[in-house]
Amino acid sequence: MSREPVNIQPGHISRTVPPTIEEQQTEFTKVQGDEVVLPCRAGGTPPPHVTWEKDGTPISPEDFNFRKLRSGWLAIPIVR
Repeated sequence: MSREPVNIQPGHISRTVPPTIEEQQTEFTKVQGDEVVLPCRAGGTPPPHVTWEKDGTPISPEDFNFRKLRSGWLAIPIVR
C-alpha cells in the first residue's frame, strides 16, 4: 500500500433556497401627477429575478409607461 500525502483544501458549500414571494399589498392610494409603486418582496438563494407582466405579456424595459426599480418593484406614473 502506498502512503502518498493527501492534500485537503478548504472549500465553499453553497445552499440553494427556493424563491419565495411575501404577501403582496392589494390596495393602493394614487395621487394625480405622482406614481403608484407596486412592491414585490422576493427572497431566495440565489436571489430571484423579478419580472412583471401586463395582460400576460412581459413588460419591456423600453416601455416608458412603466419603470422597473432596482429593487424589482414596479412604478406606474399616474397621468390624466
